[in-house]
Amino acid sequence: MRQPYPGLRAFSREETDLFFGRENCIDTMVERLAATRFLAVLGSSGSGKSSLVRTGLLDALELGWLSSAGSRWAVATMRPAGAPIANLASALQKIDGRGTGDANELELLDAFLRRGPRSVLSWCSEGHLAPRTNLLIVVDQFEELFRFGDYAGREEAEAFVSLLLESVSGRDLPIYVVLTMRSEFLGACSLVPGLAERINQGLYLTPRMTREETREAIIGPAAVCGFDIEPALVNRLLNDLAAFAPWEDDQASDQLRMLSRRADQLPLMQHVLNRLWLRARESAGSSRITLRMAEYELLGGLGGGIDAHAAEVVAALPTEAARLVERVFRGLVTGSTVATALRHPCRFADLVDLCEGARDPVVSVVEAFRAAGCNFLMPPPETALSDETIIDISHESLIRQWSDLSSWLEREAQAGSTWRRLVASAEAHASGRAELLSGLDLHNMASWLTEEQPNQAWAERHGGGFASALDFVDRSKAAEEAHEQLRLAHAAERQALDRREKLRLRWTLGLMVSLALGLGVVGWKARLSEQDLIVRNTEIQAAQNNLETALREAQQERREAIAARSYAEQSFSTASGALGGVLRVVQDPRYSLRIGSEEVVVELLTSLVPHLEALAAINPLWQTAGMQAEALTRMARQLAVAQSSEAALPVARRAHGQLLALSQARTLTDRELMLYAMTGNLLVQQLDRLALREDQATILDQIGRLLPLDAASIAAASPERLDAYGWFINSLDETLPFESSNQFKRELRERNLDVSRRLLAERPDDPEAMNSLALALFWLSESYQRLDRAAEAG
Repeated sequence: MRQPYPGLRAFSREETDLFFGRENCIDTMVERLAATRFLAVLGSSGSGKSSLVRTGLLDALELGWLSSAGSRWAVATMRPAGAPIANLASALQKIDGRGTGDANELELLDAFLRRGPRSVLSWCSEGHLAPRTNLLIVVDQFEELFRFGDYAGREEAEAFVSLLLESVSGRDLPIYVVLTMRSEFLGACSLVPGLAERINQGLYLTPRMTREETREAIIGPAAVCGFDIEPALVNRLLNDLAAFAPWEDDQASDQLRMLSRRADQLPLMQHVLNRLWLRARESAGSSRITLRMAEYELLGGLGGGIDAHAAEVVAALPTEAARLVERVFRGLVTGSTVATALRHPCRFADLVDLCEGARDPVVSVVEAFRAAGCNFLMPPPETALSDETIIDISHESLIRQWSDLSSWLEREAQAGSTWRRLVASAEAHASGRAELLSGLDLHNMASWLTEEQPNQAWAERHGGGFASALDFVDRSKAAEEAHEQLRLAHAAERQALDRREKLRLRWTLGLMVSLALGLGVVGWKARLSEQDLIVRNTEIQAAQNNLETALREAQQERREAIAARSYAEQSFSTASGALGGVLRVVQDPRYSLRIGSEEVVVELLTSLVPHLEALAAINPLWQTAGMQAEALTRMARQLAVAQSSEAALPVARRAHGQLLALSQARTLTDRELMLYAMTGNLLVQQLDRLALREDQATILDQIGRLLPLDAASIAAASPERLDAYGWFINSLDETLPFESSNQFKRELRERNLDVSRRLLAERPDDPEAMNSLALALFWLSESYQRLDRAAEAG
């Protein structure tokens, strides 16, 4: 049975009788095309550009609405997709009545089109276009043309545009061009010679459908296909569409996100109507199909329908296939943020390579998500899968409205950024400009590789360098292991030296005892023969010689041990002095004001880190992660004051990582908890500046496990632990919305203020107590301000 609503995909050419609500738009587009022969249909993602052209405009042209051109049209529909001229050749070949359509002809046509900008005109003049027939070239998703990554790609993009512009300029041949493009790429068109001028002449910006036009799009297909829709459901849909992204929403400060939500209204409406119709058809039996309000609410409504549908599809997949859903969809999207994300069409064989060659599970995923009742993926199910089949997401709205896919996109963007940094580090090391990875950097990179499991195919999407990057990490691990083995060997050597000194001392004492016993025996046996006496005297002399040799060796080793200890004490003194100097600089505001530049701070940090390691190797006091973390935290805070998030972030990560590792080994002290929350707050601030939302959530989750926000834990908290809660709450305020009904933060901060007052009363001259009180007052006042703003907004 024919489906009346397309779901997330665009309307097809055969669905013109189901396409309602755009009649006025089609009239204007036909007039614009008649005047310029070049029509650029622009609009945001989800505004219905492709459906408007493929279904509405093409039908109007074939019905003869463009009277000056007649009703005979040969339509070459294509997408640039990284190879615009080759794809144009393929589209033209399909309308060529004289060709056989084999690969050799396609290759020849591709080469022919690259000869110059008038190649399409020449191709038509040579008889490939039927007499009295108009040629319409439809370039869907024209924004894909701007994905070129090198000079050759840019050259091909400009040559393709020249072909289009020259084709419509030849008045002796009836060639027309229509392109669809996301409006945010309009500025990029000025980079291509002649394109901006032509778009200015033939621009059509897709308007938003009115409420009545949307009503027609809902009820029109029902009249064509013979089923009913409850009037209450129609009104509910129209109201939900209006409320989906209202401009009056004060909480929605992200205008780009607001525009995206408004653009997603039509695709979401078509999706939920398609699901309602499929379910109603299954349950109707021989009765007339009716779409009902109750079923709409069960499906999750307009906003939750995509998530609910996707969860159903994933739950029905075999375990191995379900495990690959994320990897498959990450391979089909590109972009740094959800609001600017684009589809990334991919050959089926390439998807299999991304999934480590697991062909059958990938087939299961693709088939499930392109099934007739789902159509999250294209092509439709009637197209057989082969290695060359292009798999694509049906609509960008899926990226924004499927919450899992949104998070996968962000994870893919972060993974790509991490990979490019790794490749850059490997290249810098190969050229002698950088060292191997070590310490926390190596640990984090190795952990990321274990979690992400990149492969050759995935690495090629993000700059390549797969073999060299992994070799760089392996060499870094080997060097780190060698360094660790050397450290252990030095420690073992020191232990062996101590044991050897003790053994030599015991051997010397034993020898002296043996000598004394020997002399006693000689005196007792005075009547021994002269020969026995000579032998005994020889043994005594040998023992004395051995004793003298042992004493000399022992004295030499003692001198070496004293020298080594002196060197160690000198190193400790140097390290302590350097550390103290750096800490005085970052603690004293008079010195902090003098720093004033990132370079000086980074130089101080560079000199601090080796001394911290030296202190940890010599003095057990500095082996504690808390002491090191406190120094690193202060340095990170100074870097943040210098407004250097890129420099502050790794230092704060190191301090946070040391305390996190320590928390897994033992319970943190209250001061260590305060430091942990402080470094977490610093990390949240720097990550917010760098828009790393997933990392922010991870940090807050880690802190929340050690600082549970329940009344019992807070009631028993010491002043330092309350400071830790204060830092944690401050981090939450910077990342989460403050709801007027949430009084918990205010109550926590009032308790923090009471404890700080008592602390100051007990220690009136303690600057730390005064600092705690100041922080408590600041945080409490901030809470009241937020509550007032929330109350005013309510």
